[in-house]
Amino acid sequence: MAAPGYIRGASARGMRPGRVVALVTLVAAAALGATAVALAVSTTGNNATLSELRHRGVEVRVVITGCVASSSGIGMSVEYWTCRGSYTFGGRRFDEVVRGERALVERGRAMAAVAVPGRPSLLYTPAALHQVPQGYALAEGLGAAAVVLTVGGIAAGRAGRRS
Repeated sequence: MAAPGYIRGASARGMRPGRVVALVTLVAAAALGATAVALAVSTTGNNATLSELRHRGVEVRVVITGCVASSSGIGMSVEYWTCRGSYTFGGRRFDEVVRGERALVERGRAMAAVAVPGRPSLLYTPAALHQVPQGYALAEGLGAAAVVLTVGGIAAGRAGRRS
């Protein structure tokens, strides 16, 4: 039988609660910071795509070749549809996902879309071009929370050293 104060070979007597709190807080701050950076990068990419479509996009006619349902939740009901369509641009034929349309579109239906020369996978409905560019408010909020947690973690670590 192990001596009192030992848990699986590690002494619990030497643990300082302030250091444990500091470690957990700093790990949470790192996770929030990483999430904020990833969100900011994603937002930047989405805004760049929207800008490229608005400035370099050319209208094309797309014929829907099929749609696939995307679902979520326990009931597994259809959340939205992802449709593919074929179009001809610059003498070449492409079959790409038509972004910006989330409803089920009948196979064989022709519809307007916007494509970017040299980037056939950038194929969006004209309605998608009216989206407002995304802001960085959520990324900024997460970044601020990471800073607050970092300061708190450092303070807890210092308090843990003094005890």
